[in-house]
Amino acid sequence: MDFSRLKLFISFIALLSGSLLSAQNSSVKLTVVDERGQAVIGAAVTLMDPQDESKRIGARATDVTGLFEWKGINQSRLKVQVQYIGYRILNANLELEAGKVLVKTLQLTPDNQMLDETQVIGQLRAEELRGDTSVIKADAFTTHTDANAGELLDKMPGLNVRNGTVEAQGESVGLVLVDGKPFFGENSKAALDVLPAGMIDEVKVYDRQSDQSRFTGFKDGNTTKTIDIITKKDKKFSSFGEAKAFYGTDDRYELGGNLNLFRGSERVSVMANLNNINVLGFDAQNAGGPSFRGAIAPPIPSGQIELNEWGVNYNRSWTEVLDVQASYRFSDRTTLSGSDVRRVYVLPEDSGQVYTENTLSVDDRLQHRLNLDLVWTPDSNNRLEFSPSLSATETSSNSKTRSNTVNAFGTELNSVDRNSISNGTSWALSGEALYGRRFSKKGRTASLGVLANAQGSESDGTLYSINSFEGEGDTLDQTFQTQYDDPAWRLNLTYTEPLGAGIGEASYQLSRNRQVQDKYTYNRDENGTELIDTALSNVFASPLLTQSYGLGYSFADSVWEIGLRAVAQTSTLDNRQTLPFQFEQERNFDALLPELNVEYQIRKDFSWRIRYRTSTELPSIGQLQNAIDNSNPVLLQTGNPLLRQAYTHSMFSRIVLNDPRQGNGVFAMLNFNYTEDYIGSSLLIASDDFPVEGLKPGQQLSFPENMQGAWSARAYASWGFAMAQGKLKANLRGGANVSENPSRINLQENFARTLSPEASFNLSSNLNEYIDFNFNTRVSYSTIENSLNVAADNAFTNLTQYAKVRYQTRFGLVLETDVNYQAYFGLSDAFDDNYVLWNAGLGYKFLKNKQLEAKIRFFDLLGQNASISRTQTATYSEDRSQLILEPYTMIGLTWKFGKSGRKPEGGTRGMPGSGSPHGAPPR
Repeated sequence: MDFSRLKLFISFIALLSGSLLSAQNSSVKLTVVDERGQAVIGAAVTLMDPQDESKRIGARATDVTGLFEWKGINQSRLKVQVQYIGYRILNANLELEAGKVLVKTLQLTPDNQMLDETQVIGQLRAEELRGDTSVIKADAFTTHTDANAGELLDKMPGLNVRNGTVEAQGESVGLVLVDGKPFFGENSKAALDVLPAGMIDEVKVYDRQSDQSRFTGFKDGNTTKTIDIITKKDKKFSSFGEAKAFYGTDDRYELGGNLNLFRGSERVSVMANLNNINVLGFDAQNAGGPSFRGAIAPPIPSGQIELNEWGVNYNRSWTEVLDVQASYRFSDRTTLSGSDVRRVYVLPEDSGQVYTENTLSVDDRLQHRLNLDLVWTPDSNNRLEFSPSLSATETSSNSKTRSNTVNAFGTELNSVDRNSISNGTSWALSGEALYGRRFSKKGRTASLGVLANAQGSESDGTLYSINSFEGEGDTLDQTFQTQYDDPAWRLNLTYTEPLGAGIGEASYQLSRNRQVQDKYTYNRDENGTELIDTALSNVFASPLLTQSYGLGYSFADSVWEIGLRAVAQTSTLDNRQTLPFQFEQERNFDALLPELNVEYQIRKDFSWRIRYRTSTELPSIGQLQNAIDNSNPVLLQTGNPLLRQAYTHSMFSRIVLNDPRQGNGVFAMLNFNYTEDYIGSSLLIASDDFPVEGLKPGQQLSFPENMQGAWSARAYASWGFAMAQGKLKANLRGGANVSENPSRINLQENFARTLSPEASFNLSSNLNEYIDFNFNTRVSYSTIENSLNVAADNAFTNLTQYAKVRYQTRFGLVLETDVNYQAYFGLSDAFDDNYVLWNAGLGYKFLKNKQLEAKIRFFDLLGQNASISRTQTATYSEDRSQLILEPYTMIGLTWKFGKSGRKPEGGTRGMPGSGSPHGAPPR
């Protein structure tokens, strides 16, 4: 039997049936206006069966033009209900003709008896799928008047703002855009703090294709999880910002603010931040601090940090030809940090050695960063992008550490008191250009990409250490100098051609970089004379040349999107060492890298994606360089110039399912990785049972080594849904990580398998602008099993409960508090702990539009704040407690300002600054 013809026949019948059915479906386009004929934005429109009003056909809020549109209706009669605060409920019957669009205008009548603003009058359509993009409507979520974008996003299904970073559908967000453009650099999360929630119309979540893929139309699988914040039309011409000044006990202070000028295609933003209360900067890795805003369980960075930073961002579209984005950021940061560490090593014996450490350090970092992005599109067939960047950093560090090691019987093997001082500078300059041309034949393109990059660093310092090994003492008095350089360039050629119903791709890439790292260590005698220590010095260069040849084919129709690609890669690594001895080694690595991408979307509320990729990882110069690093005289480290490249298989699958009528969204994700020639850690630990030449009792030497059997898997699912007729928004999240990593300890293999399930439940308000609350409970469990020694197995549990409540009266009084409870079970006896971090604030808003607020803030009212963590690796388990910020009280002023400079054509209603006498509808 010819199955191919049978499949074709079935597909034809299904397509024909679908076409006939869709041809009979009708659509409605309803425009809602007020008594003056102006568009009403955010009105709740519900379509119902006139015979059974409990049967909803569709529900959605009107857009910025007052339009409500619904397609695919297979009924001839409908009942429509329109609700909006300050107006009477409108009910009307609609008569539809099969296959036609009903266009109608509905006018609301003012209600002299105003509705209670706390009443939720309709549940708006929260989310929909547009192709591979999830679009979440901001109007379906209520936030308080001072909420920022981060607080709004944290209420949305599938989004999670935690520890200053954003997760979307279980993946870390690498790019945040505003109206499709970068905001303070592409990796910046500044938009989450700066943009008021009231400016946002919708949030788009998608996998952003590479610049190359977006131009050619061939999806090469290189994507970045992206959030694009779309502002409301009447806010694209506006100015807004805030300024604040606070001072408190123990000379705590916070000064700063931002100014934003949006003029359609031109946008300017200026930000400043000066404080000593651990409120950090523009980037995800710096976010946090007790700012009484933002994420669930807001992170308080460990240590005590003083920061001075500011930045400016500029965006401009010159007609449709040239787009310019530029940003400059400056930061000057001083950190006082301290930690207590207890580390238990896995050994073949019944019980491993225990290493404890106490450290206190002061670190200074001064940094300049400049980014520029130019996009020139003279016509639809040509496009040129140029993205240069520059950064320069100065650092200094002074740390004091005391450590000791005991064996299984509690006998001290060694103790060390050391003081380290270092100073350094680093810089990086890069420029990337991509030129693409489309030809007259659709799908035929050619592009050329060039990247040039140079980076380097210099540092020097001292190490003074008093060491004792089983009662025998010695002293280290050393100075060091290091220098690192890494010039690199890359050339990429790509050609695409239409082939049948799809697109074929051919590519070639040539790249070269030359890492050079020189380290000189000198021993000082009692007279201050310095002599080079060749065992601790190294001069090493590692040039790398890589060539890649790729072929691919992609196909897409209304349901399926399939891409296949294979890359043949060859690399030449040329290691050259001149100190402490001459060494040269040229090595070649070949690899075939297949890829598969499949996207399936049969309905607008369902999509499924699966991706298989392979990749290689060559060892870095730090892993290759075999000089001994004795910055910790007990925990010595060195490199391995014989390392091979690692080869990784990655499988990813994701399902997105939305029920827009109920405001529900379900996301499920599964990720699996397996690595061949995994670069793991090999550890030699000297003991009475295992003496190591050159190492004293309790001393360790670790170095990288290729191993087999490393794999990891992660499962994640989230369900966002509405409760109490939309008055509450809930998010239920759960997942688990499992991994197996090999290591080698005292010449014996160890496979460490970890299992880390977790679950969380979040409940947030969706009432009105006066009351806002957010409750979150999260429990995680982590266990590790070691094949080498079951006595080293362990497990621990962490319970986090967080509550944040904000209440504002109509006359301006603001009460807010957040409570974070942390409980740990299963850590070392000295670290098992639970604590409550309670912050509170009391403020009063006054002047016109309540723009100025006087506030008193209390941090850590109970004095219980702590920072505790557990780290599990293939060679040890570590518990760590870190220095934290002390309790304080602050008083100060915050001034918020904003003005819309232009209205959408036709007039609007319900938008702040639009001149509506009735104000904005609930968010």
